[in-house]
Amino acid sequence: MRGLLSFGWKLVGTQLIGYASNNTDALVIGMRFGAGPLGYYNRAFRLLMTPLIQLRAPTTTIALPVLSRLQGEPKRFGDYVIRGQQALGYTLVAGLGLVAAAAEPITAIFLGDQWLSVVPILRFLALAGMFQTLAYVGYWVYLARDLTTDLLHYTLVSAGVRITCILVGSTWGVVGVAAGYALAPALTWPLSLWWLSRRAALPARDLIVGALRMLSVAAAAAVPTALLVVLLEDAPSVLTLAAATLTTAAVYGLAWLVVPRVRADLRGVIDVVRLGARRKSAS
Repeated sequence: MRGLLSFGWKLVGTQLIGYASNNTDALVIGMRFGAGPLGYYNRAFRLLMTPLIQLRAPTTTIALPVLSRLQGEPKRFGDYVIRGQQALGYTLVAGLGLVAAAAEPITAIFLGDQWLSVVPILRFLALAGMFQTLAYVGYWVYLARDLTTDLLHYTLVSAGVRITCILVGSTWGVVGVAAGYALAPALTWPLSLWWLSRRAALPARDLIVGALRMLSVAAAAAVPTALLVVLLEDAPSVLTLAAATLTTAAVYGLAWLVVPRVRADLRGVIDVVRLGARRKSAS
């Protein structure tokens, strides 16, 4: 009972620290730049981060029971974590790459042309979402391995990094705050894997290499997509977004054809989806 209470309090403390540090950007913008710039920032944040969090959260309820059952099988445990990262990387990270490349038509469609000043903010938030998503599998491991003390300590360190990046970034205005918000998870994501590898059998190198491969594909897709958006700047936003989506999909399709490791990754994602579908139908 005492152990369960300790687990609960540490998890609550971690969540409170995370909540406070995650709101530092809004607090700094409100205090330094006022309600108007804060409104623009919050619009971009709600457009991207709110649905991203809602998409990411259910994956924990799927992953935790499986990882808990694999506690005594380090190889299978590590393989599942890698597959989970692949599933997030080739879906959510791919989508965030599209958002970064096509931020202008997305803003015009979902917020209106009067909100186009939030485009650079949205791009930085998409980058932040990429690294946060790649780091999300570490959160599964902390919980599955009952490493709540380590999670609390890591959260304190990552909160300090985030607050520092945001404060330094605020020197360059609201866009600088967004850039600082994006830089923080890029710095703390590898730190999280290193931190975990000290306490649990975790294929940290494979996770980092795999994540870099996913980011490389996302970047390879984002460059031609962004160029196409510039070329179609006078076209209707819906048409531009449709063309951008097809371009991103085409680059991922090309990567499937010519890069064996990407093809193997995507097959792993398909296996995860099929397994999830079978379990859902069985229940």
